[in-house]
Amino acid sequence: MQRPIGVIGGDQWSPKDITIAMIQTLHARKDEKEFIDWRDSLECFIIDEGHHAQADTYYDFAKKCKNTQFRYAASATAFTGGKGTEMMVRASTGPLIMRMHQSELIRKKISAKPTIHMIHYDSLLQWGKDWMEIERIGIIENGFRNQILGKIATACFKSSLATLILVEKIAHGRTISKLLERELGTSRLHDFIYGETPDFLREKAVDLFKRKKLPILIASRIFNEGVDIPEIDALIIGAGGLSEVSTVQRVGRALRMNDSGVVKIFDFFDDSHRILKGHSKERLKIYRKEEEFEIIEVQPLEIASFLRTLSNDAL
Repeated sequence: MQRPIGVIGGDQWSPKDITIAMIQTLHARKDEKEFIDWRDSLECFIIDEGHHAQADTYYDFAKKCKNTQFRYAASATAFTGGKGTEMMVRASTGPLIMRMHQSELIRKKISAKPTIHMIHYDSLLQWGKDWMEIERIGIIENGFRNQILGKIATACFKSSLATLILVEKIAHGRTISKLLERELGTSRLHDFIYGETPDFLREKAVDLFKRKKLPILIASRIFNEGVDIPEIDALIIGAGGLSEVSTVQRVGRALRMNDSGVVKIFDFFDDSHRILKGHSKERLKIYRKEEEFEIIEVQPLEIASFLRTLSNDAL
């Protein structure tokens, strides 16, 4: 039986028996009688990206849903924030009723099976007074690292792989965009979207990417969660980083089941600074937790042959 779906978000207030709502809108209207009456009528709620249930906005909403008997949350990173986070999530939704590791989803053919290539590369730079400088020189403006990234993206394009590149900073995305324009000889084969990109342009880029009309999409942290694109064949993680939440979410962008059932993922082992090296070790440790993740470490002397192999695969 088909039932109408309500929407609450921005200026839209049209609740139905089943309603999709934005927490920001609910929080903004929390003192309005119309909202209170609707909230008190709820019998069930489901929180997507359930790790956010520990945030004040979610927790306040859940706490005041006094008539809601059925409470659910789903998340790939529910309890990665420590004991305090776990307690807040449980207080909002209740006890854990099911835990399923990514490897089990892969074995059940629900998620795609990844091959993660961890690229080690030589760097003689040992510098950095603070994190911003370390990140800028070691990642954002690291010419050799960016060149490798561009070569990988070009090889994926020649292999007709829908390729997503994730970056942390806008400046890095723009650098990669210019590099790809030189590599591919045109700016029409990729796009870069980030927080300030107008919604209609963002939606257009994602739609073209989903329909295989845009081979390469570069995205900032706005793609870390809440995006479902099963058409991804290759993921290049250019952002680095330490956070388990961000790492799991980024890899998760590529694990939606696609036509082939497999996906290529590329990450960089940055050892030009002890902090970056520590971050890389942590990401590798996270990848190794999953039995079904195939991990290939590409050593510095193997990069040239590795890139040739990627390019030959495209022929």
